[in-house]
Amino acid sequence: MTNWNEIIKSIFPVGSPTTCVWTDHKEIIEVLNKIGSFANTNHMFYPKGGGLDLKGSSTSFEANCIEIKTSFNEVISPISLTFNSFENDDENDWAYFRIDLNEISQTDVYNYDANFQEELTELEPLYYVGREHWDEGEFNDEKLPETARLVIRRLKGALVIFGKLSSYNKHSRTYDGRHNNYDGSEFRDYIQSVINKGWDR
Repeated sequence: MTNWNEIIKSIFPVGSPTTCVWTDHKEIIEVLNKIGSFANTNHMFYPKGGGLDLKGSSTSFEANCIEIKTSFNEVISPISLTFNSFENDDENDWAYFRIDLNEISQTDVYNYDANFQEELTELEPLYYVGREHWDEGEFNDEKLPETARLVIRRLKGALVIFGKLSSYNKHSRTYDGRHNNYDGSEFRDYIQSVINKGWDR
């Protein structure tokens, strides 16, 4: 059994459903922590392209938000977390999780449209300044406090998480954020089409 399969079986011990949706943030955090429980097992794809491994999740100081841990501390506001699996896919090669996000307002740190994400230095909970202060290691000519963190706020879109060894992750073009061009049911249909017919791009 692969670690990806083991993770899915730990979430669904009596058998994985075709689809399962969580909307409660505490439950979403619990599931994300299970997904991140094995190193180098999953890969999470971002709405504007690229991706990182998910390591875990926790509560956030921001209202209606949670944090996800990758190589960074990331703040998101989930609408839902959805699991999808497919018939005749016993190894869960194509099984994935999708996080649809509420749109959250940009901070007033930058005077330009950050679009999908803001990279910020958090000096203390909810006190954000520019990313450059993290790189410089100081703010107002003083060393950053021990409470300081680099934080990425994901402002909108959707994230998807596949197994690290999955066919989706092995197909390099999926790094283009294509999942964000579909809503949840449309993306499931897209994956089913790929399973049936192969990649078109």
